[in-house]
Amino acid sequence: CVGGTVNLSLQNATSGLGVTYQWQSASDAGFTSNLTNLGTSATYTATVNQALYYRCNVTCNNSTGTSTPVLVGLNNFYNCYCTAVPTSMDNNGITNVVLDNLSNPNVSTTRYQNFTTGLPVPLLTGGSSYPISITLQTGYTYAVRVFIDFNRNGSFGDAGENLLIGTSLADNPTTLNGNITIPLNASGGLTGMRVIGYDDDGNEPCYNGVYANVEDYLVQLVAATLCTGTPNPGNTITCSSTVCSGGTANLSLQFA
Repeated sequence: CVGGTVNLSLQNATSGLGVTYQWQSASDAGFTSNLTNLGTSATYTATVNQALYYRCNVTCNNSTGTSTPVLVGLNNFYNCYCTAVPTSMDNNGITNVVLDNLSNPNVSTTRYQNFTTGLPVPLLTGGSSYPISITLQTGYTYAVRVFIDFNRNGSFGDAGENLLIGTSLADNPTTLNGNITIPLNASGGLTGMRVIGYDDDGNEPCYNGVYANVEDYLVQLVAATLCTGTPNPGNTITCSSTVCSGGTANLSLQFA
């Protein structure tokens, strides 16, 4: 997974004094693209943020042999998400999630449900806002949060990916309505969405505490289109035309 580590070593040891090592990574097996020198020990621990080839140049008395490269790739993002299986669930589970073309009426019977297959996948464009509604059956007061992996790195823990939809009313079926704004720089492609209802707001995507209901979905992020034409920003707006020395003025544009 992105940010994970792998331990690299060599099949054959080189004995004797004067042996040196130079680990390298590259984007291709021929080591002609993005060639980077790494560690100089007999083994190397690599932090993986993209698929790369790795090899080691082993030198003995000015004679160098090169190990056969190995490719270290990345798991599919949905295999990298943390687990969230609460220890218990009362009778206030999620009964419907509606977002774009997705509608999933169901009565939760388990603490965790995986809906990443067999359902419509919402199309969400960067820079746009979408209404979402989440219905809970009768039960205790629940806080509901939606987590979307906007940068598609296999984690729900990045800034801006934790969205509080609202809090249900105790002992009443409740539909919570909110809006999800997709960041302008969201990375286009399939990504994960996790919906959690907490009895006592856990405020985390990897919740394994008590009394909660977790549902996982897929959404399709669509990259925002590039701007076109010549900008017409209009007038420069200031909060005050005169300020004392050392004061501040907030500047904005007439047209966004």
